[in-house]
Amino acid sequence: MSGNIFAEDNIFGQVLDNRKQEKALSSSVDLQGIFSVIYDLFSKLGVLNTTEESSSGISFKFTYPDHKFEDETKSSVIFDIDQRKRLVYQTSAGAITQEKPRELVSQKDIVTGQIESFYSYSYENQVSLDVYSTSSERLLQIISYLETVFTKYDGYLQQYFTKVIYLGMTSSNGNSHNLFKNRMFAKTIHLKIVTESPYTLLHEEIQEINKQQVNPNYFTKDKK
Repeated sequence: MSGNIFAEDNIFGQVLDNRKQEKALSSSVDLQGIFSVIYDLFSKLGVLNTTEESSSGISFKFTYPDHKFEDETKSSVIFDIDQRKRLVYQTSAGAITQEKPRELVSQKDIVTGQIESFYSYSYENQVSLDVYSTSSERLLQIISYLETVFTKYDGYLQQYFTKVIYLGMTSSNGNSHNLFKNRMFAKTIHLKIVTESPYTLLHEEIQEINKQQVNPNYFTKDKK
């Protein structure tokens, strides 16, 4: 006899697995939340300008012109999503774009009797961080720092994103947003961030109906 009294009944294990997946889904972030996650990470690292008067850190803002910058700002990072599409899977048969949602978890609500199914679409987001500074040396320091952050804190970011890939850096024309009156040096960091967009469906469970076969001649035969 097995020492585990639940060895033949894994309902408890299923409940725990479902809760873990539910927690993962509830913490997943998509689209607008991408900026908030990166902002919170920079904030926890203490590198952001917290007031308009401070200029020693980085001013991290959502895409211009949602926010205006002051003349005394020396360094800034502008967030934007350049492209967004359904995730493309690379398979032996070639590239396949996700057209149907993935079913992640299904469980029964013991109170309502409904089946709750979790589905998700995966999205590939091309994110750009335009980095500006009045000093070319300061600009390269920020670029180097950001590269380190996205490498070192990959595990932290994967609490919210499926995957974060650093694609590299390109030079900007310096006039893309025209944020400042003074001359600015500019470069752009490119990221690919894969996110999940989960949703739930509720439906009634169809109970199996057992029919008892009745002898059709039972009610017609003569009884003596």
